[in-house]
Formats: sequence, C-alpha cells, structure tokens
Amino acid sequence: RTARDMRALEAAAEGIRRQAVGMIAEGAAAEPLTELISTLNDHLTVRLIELTQADFQLPKVPWAWLAFGSEGRYEQTLSTDQDNGIVFAAAPEDAATVRAAFLPFATEVNKRLDACGFPLCKGNVMAGNPELCLSVEEWQEKFAGWMHVNSPQALLDARASEATLRRA
Repeated sequence: RTARDMRALEAAAEGIRRQAVGMIAEGAAAEPLTELISTLNDHLTVRLIELTQADFQLPKVPWAWLAFGSEGRYEQTLSTDQDNGIVFAAAPEDAATVRAAFLPFATEVNKRLDACGFPLCKGNVMAGNPELCLSVEEWQEKFAGWMHVNSPQALLDARASEATLRRA
C-alpha cells in the first residue's frame, strides 16, 4: 500500500511470490494460501491503479476495477494471468465517450500488472478490451445475454464474473 512507484510494486509482487513459495514449503493448506495470495495481489493491484490513475485525466464518473477468474474467487496461485474489467456510470448516449477515455488507462494498468508478473490474458479478458470496459447498463445487458444463452462459453463467462459481483 505504501509503494511510491512501479519499481516498489514489482519488488512487492516478487515478495508475495517468495512468501507463497515459503508457505508451500512449510506445508500450508491450499485454500488459505490462495486466499492470502489473492488478498495481497488485490492490495498490490489497488496501489498500482492509484499510481497509474495519477498519470491520466479520467472521466469524473463513479467507476470500479473488476477482478474476474481466480482473483475474483480468491483462488490465485503463483502462476496466474490477468482477468479484469472496468464498470463505470454513464448515460447510454455517453458510454462510448467515457469508455474511450478509460481504455488508455486500462491498457496501461494491464501493462503494469504484466510488469509485476501477472501475464496478459491470452483470451484478452482484460479491462483494456473495449468489450470489458462497460457502463453499468452495458454490463447488465451482457449478463442478461449470458443468462439467456445456452452455450458453454456463456456459462463460463457468467461463472468467471460471479465472484466479482459477490465481492462488489
């Protein structure tokens, strides 16, 4: 939480990994270990977002960074890629403009997370993807679509996002 720059965040990320390896060597149980890793990574991500936000003129709207997948479920391990998105408040007619303002910021956060050891998602499930940087209304429509489509991918998408919604 007190990191002042990317170098400190990169060192913190390495420290989290070293601590996890030490706990594995001591025989730590899987569930508390993955919960600890996820919690520490959440703190690191929040600080990284705060530092990155200082470099951008973001829209003056309520917004949140979303954690999907293993991070959203508190199941991160030592080898975890990024799965994230952004939700923001905007009227339907303003959503595209607000999204356009958030995307460079989101892409930079994704790059900085990569530098901290969280590889870019090969499936592009990241906030820098315009399909995952959405207004509240757009997210509601996306979820409704997932709930009404009978396909394995829709089920996977809905399940990946479920934990984040429970935490929000």
